[in-house]
Amino acid sequence: MKKAAVLTGIFLISIFGFTACGGSANSDPGDEEELPVSNVQKRVFVLNQFSGKLQIVDAATDTLTAFVVPHEFLSTFSRAEFILRNGSNSLVLDSGTGILYVIDSALEGVSTSFPLDGPAEGVVVTSSGATAYVAIPGLGRVQVADIAGKALKDPINNLAGVRRLAVSKDGSKLLAFSNDVNTIYVINTADRTVTSVGGFDRPYTAVFSADDTKAFILSCGAECGGTQARVTVLNLANNTLGASVNVGGATVGLLDGSNLLVAGSPTVSTSSTNGGTINVVNVSNLAALTASAAFPISDGLHHTIVPVGGGKYYIGALRCTIINSGGVNKGCLSIFNGTAGSVGAARGDVTSIATIKNRNVVYVTQGGELDIYDLSTDSLQARQIDISGKAIDAKEID
Repeated sequence: MKKAAVLTGIFLISIFGFTACGGSANSDPGDEEELPVSNVQKRVFVLNQFSGKLQIVDAATDTLTAFVVPHEFLSTFSRAEFILRNGSNSLVLDSGTGILYVIDSALEGVSTSFPLDGPAEGVVVTSSGATAYVAIPGLGRVQVADIAGKALKDPINNLAGVRRLAVSKDGSKLLAFSNDVNTIYVINTADRTVTSVGGFDRPYTAVFSADDTKAFILSCGAECGGTQARVTVLNLANNTLGASVNVGGATVGLLDGSNLLVAGSPTVSTSSTNGGTINVVNVSNLAALTASAAFPISDGLHHTIVPVGGGKYYIGALRCTIINSGGVNKGCLSIFNGTAGSVGAARGDVTSIATIKNRNVVYVTQGGELDIYDLSTDSLQARQIDISGKAIDAKEID
């Protein structure tokens, strides 16, 4: 039985981000836009597992700068996660040591850190950037970090084995997921009320509707030791289940208008790289969800779906079957154009995918390398960046 790993992104779930300072130093005419310490206007932070540093890439020219965030984040590294949020900060979770770092994106340095109660896994941040929630599975609790106040609030307890989290856009609902169970926890963040809701098949994660009144619960099914992967509507007003539809696999989802893209691996991975699937679920009629045929993608644990424009999506997976023999060259990166899926070359686990604003490229960390893809051809562009060490996450922050 395949045990589903935890990521919110990946190896890092999701992971971190942000807007830069972008203001003016003063109101005098002719002043230039204020720049961060590195003087780089279009930055990508790259986490290097070997050095434990955040390196800074100039994403306008695809150039590795000499600047790093002066802190060793991963001295006892097991996994790190970056969190995407809006604001002037970036967050880095060292899940092995259980420390959440807040980085001032303009000063390019750690502004504060939150020592957690133990090794951490899933982490999410509210859209306002005010609060971060971190799952501590060994203690069955979620810790609450007040980013602005630079303080830990009282934890939310009695969440047995909690590993993955999802938070609504308005921050009013927090969903908590554990392994090997058919229930989830629904948490009202205002009063900390916790409700256990069942009726799923190894629920793995969730995607909220545009108005936050519903959550689409992704049941992992056979991939996580259950029976059938599916998507189920959860009515958040009363925590009741609505319509449900079967899909090939379900460990990650992305809502794009009325379409919910859902990816996963239907069964335990075999020798076939194309053991994964992606379905397009039409959610325009919440009373009767409909799913497209399952399109083949790579196998492995799928953890991220990133829209790259033109109706195209890049999908990342871990622990896929790498094939580079007999004329077959396939890895963990899949590309879906709405009607067909394809699998990229054998380059190792995909740990992050980052689009670059106003450029026709995407940064992918895979197999410890930072690869830059030309979106017009979906192939590696001529200019690449050599990261000395092991790149495990990359996110644009400007």
